[in-house]
Amino acid sequence: MAKLASIVLALAASAGALVAPPAPKAATRLSATEGASAPLGFWDPAGLSELGSERTQAWFKAAETKHGRVAMAACTGWIVTELGFRWPGAYDLAGNKWAD
Repeated sequence: MAKLASIVLALAASAGALVAPPAPKAATRLSATEGASAPLGFWDPAGLSELGSERTQAWFKAAETKHGRVAMAACTGWIVTELGFRWPGAYDLAGNKWAD
């Protein structure tokens, strides 16, 4: 039964490839900003470019930059840890070490 369900789900997921793409949306006020490049152009699936004022848009842009930097630092930390690097010393008063 589980095998049949997985086959049905796989077929349903691949059927989405046969659907015609939606018509392009009208240009938004941010469509000519940085980040809109060929061949994809301006991409805003959540419609956030239509929300708020210019100040709100500036906040969105700053928040996206900040979160991207935090995500890159997290990925770097994960990769370095997986490669075997551990900080020397203890991280609390109980004597637990980073290498443990």
